[in-house]
Amino acid sequence: MSERKEAARQGIGPAPSINVSFRLAHDYELGKGKLIASAWTLAEVIHEVKDDLDRVEGEALCRLTLEHVSYTNNAGIKVDFRKPVIEVLGSYNDAIAEER
Repeated sequence: MSERKEAARQGIGPAPSINVSFRLAHDYELGKGKLIASAWTLAEVIHEVKDDLDRVEGEALCRLTLEHVSYTNNAGIKVDFRKPVIEVLGSYNDAIAEER
């Protein structure tokens, strides 16, 4: 992954472009939304999210959060950013059946 990041920084390789379609669980009829993420941290784990989604029959209920990350890099500069985190909770249909 570090080689890919460096190639993207140099303009000789692609950067992440992750598109996630979703609906709000509490207002399903509102329609679909889309998260477009370019986070390397999400690119590193998106295959795990896809694997979890593949195990769910039908639409999945997920939790999307933005996690605060803060660290000091090798140059002594403080870096702060928010990284998207997607957690697959299970089947959407099972979740709404339990609420009834």
